[in-house]
Amino acid sequence: MDTTDSPTSALDLDFETRSRLEQHLDAVDEVLRRYQQPRSARAAIVDELENQVLESLAQRIGDRDATLDELTGLLAEMDPPEAYARNSIDLPAESISTGFSFPGEVVESKLNKATLLGLVWWMWLLIALITTLFLINIEVTAKADYRASPRDPLWTSISAIQTGWGIAIFIVVCIPGFIAPFASPILGWVGVSQIRYSRGRQHGLGLAFAQGALLPITGIIAFFGGLIVAPVGWGIHRMFEHHKMWGTRGPDLSEVQWIGASWIFGAIALATLISLIVIWIVVRRMWRKTSQPV
Repeated sequence: MDTTDSPTSALDLDFETRSRLEQHLDAVDEVLRRYQQPRSARAAIVDELENQVLESLAQRIGDRDATLDELTGLLAEMDPPEAYARNSIDLPAESISTGFSFPGEVVESKLNKATLLGLVWWMWLLIALITTLFLINIEVTAKADYRASPRDPLWTSISAIQTGWGIAIFIVVCIPGFIAPFASPILGWVGVSQIRYSRGRQHGLGLAFAQGALLPITGIIAFFGGLIVAPVGWGIHRMFEHHKMWGTRGPDLSEVQWIGASWIFGAIALATLISLIVIWIVVRRMWRKTSQPV
């Protein structure tokens, strides 16, 4: 803060003591800024607070120089910076976190909840896949429908997913898990935003970014795969159609198959190479912008 015309010029403060006062005033200004107080109002409140601190300090010490311990003791008796949020939101000051820490203060960092939820959702997808395979491959016995086929035996084997309880499990367990490829990236970007503005109180930025970047990465792979592999596949299909038309007058089937496999392999390799280059460029720029301090 600029203190050229402030009342600090009338009271001798050493560098360390002045820095501690400026930190307290900056913390108050940060609280007011976060809760949408205009700049003019913030400046008036901070200047008034500075006047109060210096006047109280001058009354205590008289003509001698103020020490850091005396200033710290005085600030401890005054309202903390969080208290200035009372006029901005209807919450008690004890429940408000300013995101501002003084030197030596230990800030507890927690894993972002949105990022953790996205990770759990991916695990849910794995459970949903295993459950779906179980329901499809496990056979259970059920009564035969004699009205449709009287000659059928009394009991018949069907897949578990065809039963009522199998369908219920699929709806409750599997369908929410299959939403993970779409829900987890959204939670990832929510986590990125929350972590960046948490001022060190939340961590997991890399994990959140990885979840958020998964959807554009999948889109890039699908785009270049469809752009390159699909036309080649259509061309191979046409080549086999021509081979059927020409019959023995055309090239051997083994030769046509070798050409088709070579084209497909080349198209997949080209699409993979282009996708990796584009993904590296896009993800690198996204990470640079995401990891910058706010």
